[in-house]
Amino acid sequence: MSALESAKGFRKDDVVFVGPAEDLATKTTWKILSLWEATDCLAYATCASGLSGRIQSFPIERLTRYPDGHTVARYRVLEPA
Repeated sequence: MSALESAKGFRKDDVVFVGPAEDLATKTTWKILSLWEATDCLAYATCASGLSGRIQSFPIERLTRYPDGHTVARYRVLEPA
């Protein structure tokens, strides 16, 4: 079985955290852009930060799925008139 076949159920476009999901107000969410397998036979996810759009790759083992029943908050900062 390849590492991608056992990618813990993660798929493209899933919203995840890096590390444990502790305080939802302070954790940065990431969106999975792609999944790939490296030569070390580990599965990796290339993700975009929900806050800044920064792109980075993480081992699948470091990702935590966004909790069910929650939606990703998106805020728009408005300048005072």
